[in-house]
Amino acid sequence: MAHHPAGVCPLRADHREFKQRFQVDEQNFAEPNEQALFQALIAAEAGDRAAGSVDDFLNAILTMIPAINRFFDDVLVMAEDERLRCNRLGLLQRIAALATAWQTCHAWKVSRNSQCAAF
Repeated sequence: MAHHPAGVCPLRADHREFKQRFQVDEQNFAEPNEQALFQALIAAEAGDRAAGSVDDFLNAILTMIPAINRFFDDVLVMAEDERLRCNRLGLLQRIAALATAWQTCHAWKVSRNSQCAAF
């Protein structure tokens, strides 16, 4: 892959594996349902969760389902506009990180038989 300046999203719609972390900038939301999903994500990230708790993880995701559904009904993630596309991918990566944080913490806790710091 060619070198791209920092902050530039080089990916096109035909790429499925994203090794790059995309940033979320509220100023780059173009659709109301992007903002709604972001607000649901902020609330989920701020909620009290016990490290490695499946119930807490599922409760965080469950509260987001209406916003997630509206987002995918009304927003084209892989937009032609690179700024919008990268911002939307960043939003989805942050949602996916809710699960990743739980999985990482749970695996560490099980392997160490100890507590894991809150994620």
